[in-house]
Amino acid sequence: MRTRREGLTLLATTLIAVWAGFGSTGTPAQDLRLDHTNPEHLKPRTLPHQTPYLRPLWPGREHSYLVYNFPKPLETLTVPDNALSRLCRLGAFGQPQFGGRLFARSPERVYGVGAADGRTLHDPQTKAKTGYIYFFRDADTSRCQVLVAPEGKVAPYAVTPQTP
Repeated sequence: MRTRREGLTLLATTLIAVWAGFGSTGTPAQDLRLDHTNPEHLKPRTLPHQTPYLRPLWPGREHSYLVYNFPKPLETLTVPDNALSRLCRLGAFGQPQFGGRLFARSPERVYGVGAADGRTLHDPQTKAKTGYIYFFRDADTSRCQVLVAPEGKVAPYAVTPQTP
């Protein structure tokens, strides 16, 4: 049978061991470091049956038409318009949200196309000028940029419509 003193010593030793964390490295903040996480949960999730998703050019718009095909970058023929780009980012200037869309292709990317005719351009503030073609880079995003070119400057690159 143990004495009272031995019992208190055993209890104190047990409480100190529990309080110290059974071999912890120091303070609780040091024990909960996040720099040594399990690397398995940082890997991208891929399932064997998944196929890569290819986003269509403009979802829901099956009737998109190529109207310009440029052999060189479009920035060499156009001028960026900051005021119209700001309106495009706000949704107040751009291509219509219904029906088909017109687009232009250059070696580095695809652009949306609009003109001041009223059918190919959403322009409720009537900022568009007649005789100019408006090209939309990253249309329908908060990074939309509007490039402007005179109609005569881009006319040689117009694509003839294909008839069935």
